[in-house]
Amino acid sequence: MSTARSLTIMIPAYNEAARVGATLQAIDAYLRDASIDAEIIVIDDGSSDDTFNVVKSAAGDIPVPLSLLRYDENRGKGFALKQGFVAARGRYVLFTDADLATSIEQLPALLARLEAGSDIAIGSRNLIESRINIAQPWYRIVMGKINLWLVRRIAIRVSDATCGFKVFRGDVGQDVFARVRVSGFGFDAEALFIAKALGYSIAEVPVLWENKAGTSVSVVRDTVDTLVGLVSIRWNAVMRRYASVSPDDCRIRTWSNDVAKRDAGADA
Repeated sequence: MSTARSLTIMIPAYNEAARVGATLQAIDAYLRDASIDAEIIVIDDGSSDDTFNVVKSAAGDIPVPLSLLRYDENRGKGFALKQGFVAARGRYVLFTDADLATSIEQLPALLARLEAGSDIAIGSRNLIESRINIAQPWYRIVMGKINLWLVRRIAIRVSDATCGFKVFRGDVGQDVFARVRVSGFGFDAEALFIAKALGYSIAEVPVLWENKAGTSVSVVRDTVDTLVGLVSIRWNAVMRRYASVSPDDCRIRTWSNDVAKRDAGADA
């Protein structure tokens, strides 16, 4: 992971054994077709299913360098991405959900905004040009509207804070996520709040999005979790905690297909 790349693609994964293999194959095919010099980082956020072994199996057939970060306790998506940014070596860093609700083919539109000078480009489902191919159930739509209302009044005024398709300049993402303290829902708003406070520019980009079955989202639990996270953002700002990096107490285990292939060659 010491070699710099033009792009890092990060996938936080919690109990994603059923679909992460297909996602990795889709991303690998896109990167090869587009001839992009990239690496993939999967962060196994304390999964209790077979996510770890599925990723290892898929990585054996993928020529793109792939690293798998793993720890035992489920800590939340924000925490997972915090670990991923530490390991990322790309000039640009995309994080995307394991279900690819926003397809990887939409990456160029976000990269173009960074090439034009923005520090961060975020996918949005709520711009005029955005398209929803398969909508969420009504109760998740309601939850999303409530969460966005809270985000816009407490943290940052954007059209969509939680779309899981965002690209950062590598150094900007590392600077921002080193300060992130919200581990679960609310981390997106915190990262954008921090970025704005640090003076980084944020571009919103319309995306084509489709709901994927199998989500573990809970309307009541995750709305409450978001509210708690947003209140934490304001408290952390008052306490000036974002002026320094946040502490980290997690033991990370790393597996890489590059190392595995090299070891296999040495044993042959």
